Amino acid sequence: MSTDTPETPAAPSAAAAPTAPATPAGPELKRVTTEYVDAEDRLRISGETGDGGVLVLWMTQRMVNRLIGALAQWLEKQSGDVLPVEVAQGVAMKTAMSSLPPSPPVKPKENETVAAYLVQTVDLNFSPARCVLKFKTSATGPEQARLAFDAKHLRWWLGILRNLYGRAEWPTQSWPDWLAENKKPAGEERPLVVH
Repeated sequence: MSTDTPETPAAPSAAAAPTAPATPAGPELKRVTTEYVDAEDRLRISGETGDGGVLVLWMTQRMVNRLIGALAQWLEKQSGDVLPVEVAQGVAMKTAMSSLPPSPPVKPKENETVAAYLVQTVDLNFSPARCVLKFKTSATGPEQARLAFDAKHLRWWLGILRNLYGRAEWPTQSWPDWLAENKKPAGEERPLVVH
């Protein structure tokens, strides 16, 4: 996994070197359903693309653990210095999870062929307003899909991951304390979906 900051345009150069062609961006996922699949012992992210198709990304516990730390750090920077991080993030997390609306899961249409990928690398781009996850099947391979979150939607997704970790009986000791708390709010037995 690599993290990038937003790129700023370079100053024009009189003798610009030839550049390699940019790899095409994968489709941006508009809505996702994240589920733990016991038989695979992995997380399955079913994402709806802009054209209404469905794409499936598989992630191992190890990959998600590496991702959680970087995403949590970005959220911690969003809260400022008014309150201690644990307090600010804990309150923000509870507030976000209490406003998670029910939504139908992302599923392929009948007889639709769905591309599925085992994620090996996630490149991260952060800006003050959002973070973008770029999923790849190899460190140097093309991007298969991208998923953008603002702080509120990222908290929803992290809360869903936390609950899925509980169902999978995966440890959360490497997570920040404000995120690792696995106290389910009342009525949270419905399918967990984030947009």
